[in-house]
Amino acid sequence: MRLALFLHCYQPSTQFPDVFHRVVRECYEPIVSILEANTNSCITLNISGALVEQLGMSYGGLLGRIKSLQTLGRVDLTGSACYHPLLPYIPDDEIRRQVRLNEQIYKTNFGIVIPEGSGFFAPEMSINKHVCQVIKEMGYSYTMADESVLPMGKKDCLNQSRVFIDKDSGLKIVCRHKNLSLDIAFSKLRSISEFLDLTAGMPYVILAMDAETFGHHRPEQMELLRSMLQYYVISDNLKLIKLLNLLEAEPPVEIDVAKSCWGEGFKRWDNCENKIHTAQWKLLNLAIKAVNEYPERDGAYWEARGLLDKGLQSDQFWWASSNPCWHYKMVDRGASLLKEAVQMLPGEFPAKKEAEDLYKEITETGLKLYGDTVVSC
Repeated sequence: MRLALFLHCYQPSTQFPDVFHRVVRECYEPIVSILEANTNSCITLNISGALVEQLGMSYGGLLGRIKSLQTLGRVDLTGSACYHPLLPYIPDDEIRRQVRLNEQIYKTNFGIVIPEGSGFFAPEMSINKHVCQVIKEMGYSYTMADESVLPMGKKDCLNQSRVFIDKDSGLKIVCRHKNLSLDIAFSKLRSISEFLDLTAGMPYVILAMDAETFGHHRPEQMELLRSMLQYYVISDNLKLIKLLNLLEAEPPVEIDVAKSCWGEGFKRWDNCENKIHTAQWKLLNLAIKAVNEYPERDGAYWEARGLLDKGLQSDQFWWASSNPCWHYKMVDRGASLLKEAVQMLPGEFPAKKEAEDLYKEITETGLKLYGDTVVSC
């Protein structure tokens, strides 16, 4: 049985330093060490530009080790949107900018150029037909997706294939085995023997999850990952492959892509009944409009532009969902980036007061409804 393992590595630019260093110690460094120790192992890896930027400041050696694995063909790196925005919710120009920023940070901090035809990871696996078109135009060949990307009535396609192609853009779509991935992510599936039993007879399995699952969120699952990557497992029952290898071997099935993400719909990021979400999206769109309409490309513009780039992150909406997670400071930090992006621009104009009012609405409503106690996921 062929196993294609995809891991997504990401920490927001607003992450607290103690959490960031703990994730590196508990997750990223052990995973790289396991890959180095098992010379027949290979994975497909996405590291967001936001994380590469942070690693470049304190963990350049770790980036160098990942680059060595990539050079050896053991790690296949994919593109992404740099600061983790929900792509179906932002304008085309912002999508393209986020993708180019990701490529630029890879080149500057990593010394790696993502070649044309590589894979792409949309943050939160959030795509729609239009996003597929933009990503294809930017030179990427495939993207990872949730099973909900299939149109209604087409779920039976998963029994025949997990490799699809958007009939309009020509972008290939790879659907992970969702239940298997979630069972590992939530420690319901904890041993290699159980995994092999569940997948017996399957020609291939595609697992995709956050890298932070292993060692950080679920310390006990690092041993399962180690078992999957060990030589004796590969040689006996599994053949580890990169997603590009699978795409070369499996003819894609044509589909009409549905708007999808890894969650059950988009309510964790965009719930019309959530007053905080409503104000957050107003603030985000206000900031995009104000920065893009500013006529000068001077120092103030570029400072505002940098804040806006980081402020498009999905985390602020996730933490504001209270479904079940709530983190007042992360909501505050995301809203602050967007507010400051507007207020950084010289001159007096109505958007500045509106941004301040929306920021207060977000933070004051959050404190009133949920307080400042963190509710972890």
